[in-house]
Amino acid sequence: MKVLLKLISQNILMVLLLAGIFGSLNYLSDGFNLRFDLTEDKEFTLAESTKKIMQRFEDRLTIKLYYSADLPHLLKPVQERVADLLSELQAQSKQTIIIEQVDPDSNEDKERETTALGIAPLQINIIEKDKREIKKVFMGMAMYYQDKKEVIPAVAQVQNLEYQLDLMMLKLTQKDLPKIGVYIGENQDKHRLMKPVVQQIGQVVEITTATKDISDLDLAALIIVAPKNLSKERSTQIDSLLKQGTNVMLFTSHIGIDDALVPSQINSGLDDWLADKGLGISDQLLIDAAQNEQAGFHTGQMQVFMAYPFWPKALQKDLNKESPITAQLEEVFYPWTNVIQIFSDEESEWNISTLTRSSNRSFLQQEDVPTVSPQYIQGMTKMPNLKSHPLSVVLSQSKEGHGKLFVTANSHMLQDRFLRQVPSNVLFIENMLEYASWGEFLIGVRSRGKTARPIAEITAATKSLIKWGHMVLIPLLSVLFGMLILYIIKKQRQRLITRLT
Repeated sequence: MKVLLKLISQNILMVLLLAGIFGSLNYLSDGFNLRFDLTEDKEFTLAESTKKIMQRFEDRLTIKLYYSADLPHLLKPVQERVADLLSELQAQSKQTIIIEQVDPDSNEDKERETTALGIAPLQINIIEKDKREIKKVFMGMAMYYQDKKEVIPAVAQVQNLEYQLDLMMLKLTQKDLPKIGVYIGENQDKHRLMKPVVQQIGQVVEITTATKDISDLDLAALIIVAPKNLSKERSTQIDSLLKQGTNVMLFTSHIGIDDALVPSQINSGLDDWLADKGLGISDQLLIDAAQNEQAGFHTGQMQVFMAYPFWPKALQKDLNKESPITAQLEEVFYPWTNVIQIFSDEESEWNISTLTRSSNRSFLQQEDVPTVSPQYIQGMTKMPNLKSHPLSVVLSQSKEGHGKLFVTANSHMLQDRFLRQVPSNVLFIENMLEYASWGEFLIGVRSRGKTARPIAEITAATKSLIKWGHMVLIPLLSVLFGMLILYIIKKQRQRLITRLT
C-alpha cells in the first residue's frame, strides 16, 4: 500500500511541476510572437519584393478597411487573413502604418464615403436557419499616402491580396506609371482583354497603323500581338526602342485559325528582322499527342470533349526555372502554335535563352497545307520526328542599357477566350509585362500561388506496388503496431504487480 501511495504522490508532484513550468513559459513568452510557415511557397510570409517596396515609403501610410460589421461566417476567414497580412506589414515597415476600420453600414455619411471611392457592396447568397437570402456587404480597401490614394473595390479573396497591395504601394510611391505600348494587328475584336490586363500594371499607350513613330513615345515596354505586314520602317523603330532600353514583347503566329477551324497563312512582316537576330518562326503547327489541353467539338446534337493535339502545354519541367517570368509557374498553354527556330550564329550580338519548350514527345505537322482536325493523329501514315521545340525565348545584349526582346511563336494564347479560361496564361503574360516595365518587384508575389498541380505519370509496376501496398502492407503494419502496444501494456502491468508485491 505504501508503494502505491508513493507512486501516486510522485505522479501528482510531476503533474504540478510540469504545470508550473508550462505556466511560467506561457507568462514569459506573452510578449513574443513566433510562428512557422510550412507552406511550399511561404504563402503566409511576406515576400522579399514586398519588403523592398515598403522601403520606398518616406512618410506614414494609412490603410482603411471598408468592411461591414456583420459579415457572413463564410467571409470571416477572409477578414482574419486580411487583418493578419496588414499586421505583418505594420511589423515589417520602418514607417508608421495606420490601419482604420470603417463600417459603411453604420450611417449614411460613411456609406457615401465608401461608394464615392468606387467601393460597391457585394451581393452574397447566404443560407441561415434553412432560409436563403441575399445579403449586401462591403469588403473594400483604400490606401492613402501623401496626396495619393489607391483603392481595391472588393477584397473577397486573399489568394492575390499581397500582389494587389504591392502594386498599390508601387503606384503610390512612383511618380509616373510606366508607359506600355500596345499594338494589336489581326483580330483586334478577339483581344479586347489585353488593354485591361496592361492597365493593371501601367499606363496604356495604344499604337495603331496610324501611329507614325513609336520610338518617340517614351515607352518602358512595348507589346506587339498578332502583327501582320509590318513595314521595315516599323521594325527599324522597334530597334530604336530596344537601343533606348525599352523591352519589347512579340507574340506572333504564321498560321491563323478562324472560328470554323480553317487555317490561313499570316505574314507578320518581321521574318527578316528576326532572322538578323538569329531567330525564325516555323511555318508548321506543333502537335503533342500526350501533353495537351482538352477541347470541345460539336457532333450533331452533342458536344464532345477530347484531348486536342493542336493545343499543347508546356508543363513545369519544360519551363525555365532560372527566369523570374517562369520560375514559379506550373504550365503555359499554347493553342495552335508555331515554334521558334534558333539559328546558330557566333557573330550575333544577341544572346538567346529559352523561357518555355514543348515536351520531347511533340512534333511539327508534316503536310505543307496545314489542317487542325482533332482526328489528325489517327490519319497519320508515318512516324514523325519527336523532339522538344522552343516556344518562348528572350533575347538580350551585353550592352548596358539595351532593352530585351521577348518572342513567343503564338498569338492565339492572348485571345479573350483563352485568357478567361486559362489562369496560367494570364500569369505568364502579366509576369512578362511586369518584368518588362517594373523589373522583378512583383513577379515573386504574383506567381507564388500555384495555378495547377499536374499529376505525375507513373508506370504500371509502380501502380501495382501502390495497390498491393495499400491492400497488404498497411493492414500488416496495423496488426504489428497493435501487437506491440499489447506487449508494452503487458510488460508495464507485470512491473507494477512485481513492485506492489
